[in-house]
Amino acid sequence: IEDNSLLPNKIKCRSKFMMAITSAFFITAITSQLEAAISADAQLTVSATILDTCVVTPGTLQFSEFNSSGASSATTELKITCSNDKTVTVNVNEGANVETSTQRRMKETGSEKYIKYNLFSDNSSTKFPKTVQVSSALTPVTIFGEVTAAAHTPGTYTDTVIVTLEY
Repeated sequence: IEDNSLLPNKIKCRSKFMMAITSAFFITAITSQLEAAISADAQLTVSATILDTCVVTPGTLQFSEFNSSGASSATTELKITCSNDKTVTVNVNEGANVETSTQRRMKETGSEKYIKYNLFSDNSSTKFPKTVQVSSALTPVTIFGEVTAAAHTPGTYTDTVIVTLEY
């Protein structure tokens, strides 16, 4: 039937409805294909490396002022943190002004005068190294220092020691 005017209204409506659905389906299919054509998928690898390390933050060992024949003692704390729980051996070298292989000395600024001193890992004169259990939380380690009574020349004395962690 070529003349649509002879068709009942119901058939005309259905035909238009079918054409609308077909058109909508066709547009949706094309849009989906276009979206698929302009997108791409790829995998991104994400990784991290956690180093097995320990870090030490030294304090300053400051002896109080004392008279030229007196003695003095002081303490300071090292702060140690490790990436995970571990046993750490803390060692302190003899310093920059060592007299013999074991005697630490502080040197007066601008002179060749020295004061002998000692460092201990506890208050009962135990020498380093010291073994401690360190966790990922901050672990304090106390260093005890002592200048023995002797005839000291007045002045300001300093030394630098190196703290080493073995783990």
